Amino acid sequence: MAQFGYDSAVQRALERLERARALESQGKIAAALSAYTEIVETPDVPLEIKACALAHRGLLHAQRGACAQAIRDWSAALETDTVPPDWRAHLLVERGRVYAAQGAYPEALHDFATVLQMPDAPAEERAKALLARGLAFVQQDDLTRAIHDMTAVLEMPDAPAEWKARTLVNRSAVFMQQNDWRQSLADLDAVFAMPDAPPDAIQQATMMRALHQAAFLWGASTDTEDDAQPPAPLTDTSDHSKVTQMPNAPDNFEAAARIARGEMLMANNQFEDALADFAYVLTLKDIEDTLRARAHIYCARLYARLDDYEQARAHYTEALKFADADTEPVVRFERGSSCLALDDLAQAMKDFTAVIERDDAPAEVRLYALLGRGRIHAKQGDLDAAAVDYLTASGMEGVSEEAQRAARTMLVGLVFGVV
Repeated sequence: MAQFGYDSAVQRALERLERARALESQGKIAAALSAYTEIVETPDVPLEIKACALAHRGLLHAQRGACAQAIRDWSAALETDTVPPDWRAHLLVERGRVYAAQGAYPEALHDFATVLQMPDAPAEERAKALLARGLAFVQQDDLTRAIHDMTAVLEMPDAPAEWKARTLVNRSAVFMQQNDWRQSLADLDAVFAMPDAPPDAIQQATMMRALHQAAFLWGASTDTEDDAQPPAPLTDTSDHSKVTQMPNAPDNFEAAARIARGEMLMANNQFEDALADFAYVLTLKDIEDTLRARAHIYCARLYARLDDYEQARAHYTEALKFADADTEPVVRFERGSSCLALDDLAQAMKDFTAVIERDDAPAEVRLYALLGRGRIHAKQGDLDAAAVDYLTASGMEGVSEEAQRAARTMLVGLVFGVV
């Protein structure tokens, strides 16, 4: 960080600093922290060396999650005028990231802005400051300013390739949040086209592209262009397979990739392989409830296709523990259908009625729940109640022609004694 004269006190301090950095590089964190602390607390150590020790000790505190101690050390180092511009910019970026992680956004934005105003800040630190500020804006749901900062990184002529690649991955995620699937995918393609993209960016881009495929399969895309297509054919499981083979893939990414691949396999009647993917997801601990619910739902649907309604009912019951409010009516209707197939009329009646009474349930799901309940009434000999449910279903608006036809068929069948 600085040049020193070689008197004995300085020489001893430099030797201590080198020992501390050696311990740090060897991963001996506790010993390194102790060595840096010794330097900081020794009276005759030059201020430049103390500032260096504080900077490194702060980085180690941050690695251990001791955010308050990290901020305290970096602030003490930055208060001196001995920290060279490259390290000053680096410490400001790191401190800003920790502030943002703690929700202290004004302090974080101030640190990032300070770096961007430094005329002698290295290009890498300016790029990191812009990306970090963009991510802080994402945390505050200000996606417009987030995209602006991330785009600024990509427009920097001197930004290192590794940070441009990481910025593309993060901007892709922001575009995904905005449902701009086409631009999101374009950013990922740009990462794959870079000859010098770092491995971590390639891994993240691969996982993101797998999520793209999952989003299209799950109907999440709101792309309004008529020719909107998934990023790969629906039978292409290559990206999902790459994610499942990554040793350090986050559980949520791996779960999403396996569910999407399982859905494709299921569509191709590869039931055993599909079930293996869904079942594996259920062994993962740190996944979102919505993903766990989806895995149970797909297990249930697969078992229902195989006429194993006992297993289907069990998985639907588990799915209801994790399903969100939008998914719950569909799961409850499908469980009711499995119960009906098992002649568990009491539980089927409860599930269908719960769906029918949900005003916010999708109209088509409510229609089919009415038909299901009508069938139960008919099986129990209450033809008047069955007729009421079939009539209500046949008069529903906002449903597909196929659903209306199914309701009319059930009503006609009841009249002629078929149902």
